Amino acid sequence: MVLKREDKSARQVALQRLQLQDVGRATEIYLEAFGSSRSGRLGAPYARAYLRWFIAEPTAVTLGPWVEGELLGFAVGAPMGYQRKFNRDLAPTVVRCLLARPRLFLDGEILGALVGRLRVLLRRRSTPPETVQVPEPTVCLVGIGLAERARGLGLGARLYRGFQEECRTATNARSLRCITHQDNIPASRILASLGWQPLYEDAHGYISWYKVFDSESGSPGWSPRHRPNGSHS
Repeated sequence: MVLKREDKSARQVALQRLQLQDVGRATEIYLEAFGSSRSGRLGAPYARAYLRWFIAEPTAVTLGPWVEGELLGFAVGAPMGYQRKFNRDLAPTVVRCLLARPRLFLDGEILGALVGRLRVLLRRRSTPPETVQVPEPTVCLVGIGLAERARGLGLGARLYRGFQEECRTATNARSLRCITHQDNIPASRILASLGWQPLYEDAHGYISWYKVFDSESGSPGWSPRHRPNGSHS
């Protein structure tokens, strides 16, 4: 099935939580969206484990857009601090993927990511210190991807908005967090249109965004507070 841009208004999009039976299709979408990224280069076994973890994790939030019964994307997230459990649970899969692709040991970007994950596992805090303090609990939007043929149909904006609403109504989150790269201009535009705030950009061009739900903290007078002597990594 080929989706046409002019048909988008006539097609019904159903946003639903992902189930374990959706892992296969979601893996295909993951590899289409992130195949050239450092995680995508680990291959399908990592993508399956990644998606299965979020779907099975009780505290996680998952969402997918179905068009005429076909899954065409996904969004996954979890409460701040998920990283330690996530990295621990996926470590065996990462090791197997690296052993199956020895050339990846020469990939500086992947090695850097592995070092970062080890730091998270060894850190006493489950959440790295931040320079910016927003109302907690905070849910992180960890990953969002669309099938290649579904891009340009407005599904990305629907997915961001749907994830935001799911977190607002189905969790006790008072704020949301996500990270995008400065080159991802469409994502930045969508986030800004939904009321997210870009709070800082690191040396590698990654922008940290926050969205506040709390009525008092989210009022026009609210502004992010900075932790004394804080640093982000």
